[in-house]
Amino acid sequence: MKASDLKAMILASGLPRERFREKVGLDAQAFQRILDGQDPITFQLRIKLQNLFAPQPEGTLSTRDEWIIGEGPPPRRREYIIHTREPRFIARVIALDEETDVPLSEEQPANTTTGTLYQYGPSLLCELDWIDPQPANPEDLERLMQTVSEQLDWDV
Repeated sequence: MKASDLKAMILASGLPRERFREKVGLDAQAFQRILDGQDPITFQLRIKLQNLFAPQPEGTLSTRDEWIIGEGPPPRRREYIIHTREPRFIARVIALDEETDVPLSEEQPANTTTGTLYQYGPSLLCELDWIDPQPANPEDLERLMQTVSEQLDWDV
């Protein structure tokens, strides 16, 4: 793959050049050096381009689950939910005391004071790590968090 192929991919994607650069995870200088032919297109970048922009055959569905729910290893119980499609994120789910809305002692330590927090019934979604940009529209974010609660069978 050459710089001219990458330029053609940018045009074919219909994305603004900056958004394309962000999607492939390159800083502005590295991206420009590749476009100018000064740096080669690495194997890792080719894989990323393939994964992001390769067309799926008609009728092909992804076999990857959209949601993964799991627990960390003993001795502490830590429950997590992972969203594998954009916007991708990893979040911790902690149980709250139903009377006080305070995390149960077995959930400690837990970061319940900073970052994105969402409470649904006796559970709290916290320690969110966004892999993709967090939805900017509050309604979209609320809809996504509602879907999380449905995945976890929370009583809303």
